[in-house]
Amino acid sequence: MSNLSQKKVVATIEARMGSSRLPGKVLLPALGKSMLMHLVERLQSVPSIDAVVIATTVNAGDNPIAELARVEDILCFRGSEEDVLGRVIGAGESAQADILVEITGDCPVIDPDLVEQTIQMYLNHSVQYVSNSVIMSYPDGMDTQVMSFEALKLSASMTNNPLDREHVSRFIWQHPEIFSYIN
Repeated sequence: MSNLSQKKVVATIEARMGSSRLPGKVLLPALGKSMLMHLVERLQSVPSIDAVVIATTVNAGDNPIAELARVEDILCFRGSEEDVLGRVIGAGESAQADILVEITGDCPVIDPDLVEQTIQMYLNHSVQYVSNSVIMSYPDGMDTQVMSFEALKLSASMTNNPLDREHVSRFIWQHPEIFSYIN
């Protein structure tokens, strides 16, 4: 675990092959490796991250993602395509997360320094959620969210709204009376 915290910081990457605009984009090659591997390596270089987990679906079409994870020795969790919140929670549980860093699979050039800065904001403030995307403050592809894993699980227990289940942190940032956060 990182020296900065007694808590385990786990990054989850939501990835699937079924993009409507560009199917299979997470496994498209760039400079000799898949876009997903570029993202994994960027997150592995973040000092405060203890583990990276790919959160993909149980759909057969996502078997290539699970196979890549197996071959590259990356943690992988498979869950519902529609209930992304449940899938991310399953991924966090599989890696015994205390703090969750949520990144989507279509952010292969995420800035590791920005991810570390967001983690540090979380660790140095008494909040349950830190994000740079509630108020769009960085270009697309740099979206970073850091949250208490307990807060995420609590939010999941409080909603069955399909939008909340699709957009992992939506319920948290829409309810500042329950969950403290900073952008």
